[in-house]
Amino acid sequence: RTALEEALSGKSEVVRLEQEVRRLTHELGERPDDQALLARYGKAQAAYEALGGYAAEARAKEVLAGLGFAQARIDAPARQLSGGWLMRVQLARLLLMAPDLLLLDEPTNHLDIETREWLLEFLKAFPGALVLTSHDRYFLDALVSKVFELESGRLEVYTGNYSAYEVEKKERLERL
Repeated sequence: RTALEEALSGKSEVVRLEQEVRRLTHELGERPDDQALLARYGKAQAAYEALGGYAAEARAKEVLAGLGFAQARIDAPARQLSGGWLMRVQLARLLLMAPDLLLLDEPTNHLDIETREWLLEFLKAFPGALVLTSHDRYFLDALVSKVFELESGRLEVYTGNYSAYEVEKKERLERL
């Protein structure tokens, strides 16, 4: 599969419906008067459209471009990509899935500054819940609203970004 196809593979229902619409279109070419076939085609096409199928490829290309992919790399077989680029393809796949909860572990590792900025803006607009671990303090400051610290078997919750966490943690330690 190409990098684009791999990124779209997370939207398996959209891919399945696209294949079904293509198959039904072909069958309608052979049997244009088949009303049952026409009804199945209409149902499949409506479901495909409702899931954003017509915009899925454009959205995938937009996400891949945001993650630093040139058009040639988007169309290249994924097996030809290095490990770092394959990681970006999988990140694109996750982002395109639009889950209710996104868990990210060090998502900015091996990303250049432009790609980090794009990812930051994408995640700021993400409508679901986001849990992430990162050593990138700038990224954390710009993105998070709560910090959870697990230390010595205890979980502490700090409200605010990473800088606010550092200040509040210092104050808590001084009070103790």
